[in-house]
Amino acid sequence: MEAKKATSQDMGVQPQIHKADSGNTTERTSVFQDFDDVTSEVMISTRGKVLADVYGADHALSDRMLFEVENWIAANPNVPFYLLGLCVLLGAALLGLAWWLRVVQVNSWGTEEVYGDLYRESLWLSITTMVAATSYPLPDEGLQIIYLAMLFAGILAFATMIGFITESITNFMTNLNDGKTKVASEKHTLILGWSEATVRVVCQLALVRQQYQTLNNSWAQRYLRMGRVKPSTPVADARIVIMCNTISKEEMEDAIRNGLESRGIDQKSSRVGTDIICRTGTPTEIPDLVHVAAHHASAILLMLSEEDQQQTQQAEGNVTGGNSIRCLLCLRHILASSSGLRNKDLRIVVELQGDNHLVECASFPNAYGNQIIYPLDV
Repeated sequence: MEAKKATSQDMGVQPQIHKADSGNTTERTSVFQDFDDVTSEVMISTRGKVLADVYGADHALSDRMLFEVENWIAANPNVPFYLLGLCVLLGAALLGLAWWLRVVQVNSWGTEEVYGDLYRESLWLSITTMVAATSYPLPDEGLQIIYLAMLFAGILAFATMIGFITESITNFMTNLNDGKTKVASEKHTLILGWSEATVRVVCQLALVRQQYQTLNNSWAQRYLRMGRVKPSTPVADARIVIMCNTISKEEMEDAIRNGLESRGIDQKSSRVGTDIICRTGTPTEIPDLVHVAAHHASAILLMLSEEDQQQTQQAEGNVTGGNSIRCLLCLRHILASSSGLRNKDLRIVVELQGDNHLVECASFPNAYGNQIIYPLDV
């Protein structure tokens, strides 16, 4: 009987729920609830609201654009200067075009010839005015005084705007350096927590990514996606996102770079900042999990064994695997209140130090009744 039971679990068959009446009490034993029960419980707790309504989990276009810009900045510190130069050139071109169109109209009246009849002249005037605020000859003294007043008002407004922009950029760069910005990604590999094995896991994932990119190394495969070889596993073509609250973002990135370099893995195939993204946050808090798009991940790895051990020592052995179980319950809430459980590729691996039956009690299936929680005793 025991061998038969083990075989059915290995085949991914959901265990049945058994009821035993004892007087007026009913005892239910199950490894995990079915999908409908999980969804019903979570929707009751959220009063019928889905994840997007409660935590703003949807990715707007602005979120995606900001996410990509952040990754470029993290990968190359000179990107802000490139973006600033591009914005200045684009603004000068648009203002020069507007000046040229207006000058063509004014000169057609034949009253007075205004500089800028050619677009290159208008473009030059636009650039010099933006950079040096050059004056423009006016025939009337009153117009000259008004023009000077406009220049001083523009300087004052520009100085005020610079103050606002400086403060905004300072806050943005602080959040960027601290790893507190939102992750607008889908089908990524999410690692929650940090342990001594995290760097090795990331290097293994980077090696899989490198091998997959080697198979699709031609120009047509890389840029036109023609004739691409399908990945053998979803993690081979997925970004790696790491979130923890025990070390800083800079320390995570330095440790990963050193790990990749010591193992001879090409960092061009998995760049820290664009392909390997580090964020700071608490893995046992729902808002932080939504911040790293846990509901859009295709693979999730819980590496909270060290925090579990510390909590066990503080509780004098009365609590085992507390952080891992709490993180699982948060993921259960997030995935059941969104479309996360309908992802057939979703797998959640829980790193443990010793057998813990409470993790099995906190496990849950996907929308198709398949097991997605895999405890791993290290």
